[in-house]
Amino acid sequence: MSTKQHPRTEATYDDVLALPDHVVGEIVDGELIVSPRPAVPAATAENPRPRAPMVPGSFELLVVSPE
Repeated sequence: MSTKQHPRTEATYDDVLALPDHVVGEIVDGELIVSPRPAVPAATAENPRPRAPMVPGSFELLVVSPE
């Protein structure tokens, strides 16, 4: 029984965009790596300080100093 190998093609950003919503993808060395999307509680880090609500498209920078 012979196995037919197809030539490997480089993954593109369109491949990432075509993934279903329940997974996330990244391209590493031309290969598409797909992982399950993290659950909502695990998707954000806890911050003990109160903060303003996040605005869509914004980000937070947490600076931690050594104690």
